[in-house]
Amino acid sequence: MFKQLFFFIFIFLIFFETEASSKKKTSSLVKLIDTTLFEGLKYQKYKVGERQNQFIANVLRLDLNNRNLSLDILKSNNLYNHVSKINEIIRYNDSIDNKYTIAAINANFWKAYSNKPIGTLIKNGKVIELKSYKEWSSIFFDENNIPYIDNFKVNCILEINKKKYNISEFNSRKDSNQIVIYNSFAGKSIPFINGYDIENTYKQLLFEKALLETYDDSTESDIEFNNLLEIAKNLELNKSIENKINKILLTKINDETINSPVKFIVEKIDTGIIDLNENQHIISPGLNNYLFEYPKLNDTVSITIHTNYLQDKIFINALTGTPRLVRNGKAVNEAKKEGLKSKRFIYRKLARTVFGVDKNKKEIILVTIPTKSLNNMSNGANLSQLATFMKLIGAYNAINLDGGGSSMMIINGFNIDNPIITNMTRRISGAIGIRINKGEK
Repeated sequence: MFKQLFFFIFIFLIFFETEASSKKKTSSLVKLIDTTLFEGLKYQKYKVGERQNQFIANVLRLDLNNRNLSLDILKSNNLYNHVSKINEIIRYNDSIDNKYTIAAINANFWKAYSNKPIGTLIKNGKVIELKSYKEWSSIFFDENNIPYIDNFKVNCILEINKKKYNISEFNSRKDSNQIVIYNSFAGKSIPFINGYDIENTYKQLLFEKALLETYDDSTESDIEFNNLLEIAKNLELNKSIENKINKILLTKINDETINSPVKFIVEKIDTGIIDLNENQHIISPGLNNYLFEYPKLNDTVSITIHTNYLQDKIFINALTGTPRLVRNGKAVNEAKKEGLKSKRFIYRKLARTVFGVDKNKKEIILVTIPTKSLNNMSNGANLSQLATFMKLIGAYNAINLDGGGSSMMIINGFNIDNPIITNMTRRISGAIGIRINKGEK
């Protein structure tokens, strides 16, 4: 009933905004809607610029002083290389967390075809993707949801019987001899059997390729279009490699956080398929890693993930974007610094998604800019326009997230730009949700 009421109110506001804005004097920044969705959470809509330079901006403002609201990373099916539509992501996460997502935007970039997240991605202290990407920026959230935006790099140290190993890969393998750590984001077992054989995987990759070309909004992918069959074979080959390796099953003793050791008990050492749950990790030392020394059953091992900045902070969540748009109050996009070369991505007016925070870290600002809306008022924005706009609305630091066909803002289950076609959206890797416990709804 609440969702239906919101739908009708929103449709009314859309048409009212068109009528009202036509009567206002010309301005480079016009606020069309300003409404409270929940105590501590506002939705605003802006019209920016005029004529060919005009775009619409949807803005969510989250008051971090309101402890009834949480800002959470929502991962598709809680799997490393899974993608789904944003409403499916919301429904899945709400069903397992006993929370209700009031509003959400799409989040991290991800690689076409393999569906792997690009850059560091961490949820509730648990690593989904470890490695940073190029010089891209990341957002790290502490225990109080306070965000810190910087060019974070992370390193992971595995300690077994006072011997330390550097870990460079979580949840995927690139070298048959490297040490890899898996958690439940890799699947319910290692190797994870998901029912796809090479042919089905190949067909799925072909579909993703066609979809990507239709949207024409890809980021700089490392994967060639003509290499799909080899990719499909490699996905299956990795399963067979892991099947042969003598793997170590661990159960955690304390909560997982970044910049603090997480201790585990050795539960099992075996080859073949090993099941794991949300409290467990698996160490896979590789096929011919002669320098690795296996622990014994019931031994205690530790895994510590450190950031290069703010190592005194305990972080819980993290995601990666690019480029930095506002740094300490200065609106200058840092695309070149972060290794971006695509002129289209930098200069063309595209649909965008942005994360910002005010100077005092009291308010998080989430923004989507469509290229089309219900009344066709938006032309999209380039990165320079985006940076200027974020500073104008109060962002002291801001970072660009995945955009194009992935860009989407959902409020109470509806696509804010066109509630009628909410389910006709592109599949994405993950989202940022603003949520309450279901008992407080």
